[in-house]
Amino acid sequence: MRRKRLLVGFIICIIFIVGCSKNNDGKNINGMFNVQTAKLTALDYMQRLVSNDIEGANAISSPSVAANNKVKKIEEEPIIAFSAGNLTETGQSAYIIFNTIRLNNKNKGADLDQYTVKVEKSGKEYKIADIQSENLRQIYQKDTELRGVNKGTGDSDLILRLKDLPLELYTKDDKVPLQKVTVPKDKFGVVSMDFNGGTIALSTNNGKDSFIGIAMVEDAKQTFASTGNMLAQDDNQQLDENKLRKIIEKPIAQNIVGYDILKDCIIQKMMFTEEGSELIVQYTKGKNMGLKIYKNPDGEPLNIDFEKLFPIDKYEVTYKGGSQSKLIITVNSPNGTKGIYQDVIGDYAIDLNEEELSKL
Repeated sequence: MRRKRLLVGFIICIIFIVGCSKNNDGKNINGMFNVQTAKLTALDYMQRLVSNDIEGANAISSPSVAANNKVKKIEEEPIIAFSAGNLTETGQSAYIIFNTIRLNNKNKGADLDQYTVKVEKSGKEYKIADIQSENLRQIYQKDTELRGVNKGTGDSDLILRLKDLPLELYTKDDKVPLQKVTVPKDKFGVVSMDFNGGTIALSTNNGKDSFIGIAMVEDAKQTFASTGNMLAQDDNQQLDENKLRKIIEKPIAQNIVGYDILKDCIIQKMMFTEEGSELIVQYTKGKNMGLKIYKNPDGEPLNIDFEKLFPIDKYEVTYKGGSQSKLIITVNSPNGTKGIYQDVIGDYAIDLNEEELSKL
């Protein structure tokens, strides 16, 4: 079983190789250092972090990296997706840049971080020698608002309010939609964003049903100089800045698209594919985990009905990783479940272009 997991992890790493924007022929540097092996090592490391396999990630790291508080913090604020970027060769080492999406459980939001991973050769092995990270964008919930903070800015932007979301929506489960359903938006649920930070995935719920949508945001940073000026004009008025902000502040969401309403489901995670062309939604229904994939930016579901193929009362479907047009999912069954087919259990590859599913 462990050998199979390693094989699947290797397949995911190979898929991610295509995502690196700077191609390299993999020749040895000075006859010693192989850049493709270094790249695979970095991809393997990131995939282990996504799988929350901290012990496995530490096994291919230097002692100093394994003891790094940044790595320990990942357990508290897990990485749910990453995109491979540029690779730089520097003699006997290589630096690979990754954009990552992390869940921020403290403020019920998400972070777009950039990781620079250094790989060195230690004897015959390639090890993660250093990790540097910086936050590029953060989105978080505040009461009925979804807000964002960009790198290098102090104030936050209002992305949208709950009241900005649609009141009703046709569900995608209805083959011939005849009647709209009220959007469950008592509170925000899980949020996420693409690897550029320009498209926000959001969910709301009423404790029972969940709404899924996306919001496209502008880059321009809003300022509240007008608010400050109004406050400065007459200190005796004792205006409440927060109340005034809510009155005059405009959302930066330029377009909000309602994707779907999932009945009796709570959203657990949402991830964009590397190119942002699909949104992967992981949800719970009852005690088991289900999966849906939507096309961006219109919200049409992928032509693969996972609940029909793998009934959610018997099987769990979880997203494992992938890149561009290929994704890997795992189908499992909780212990004690009756009436399952063992040959169904395992890992599957999704071809997003052909919208086909094949078992590995």
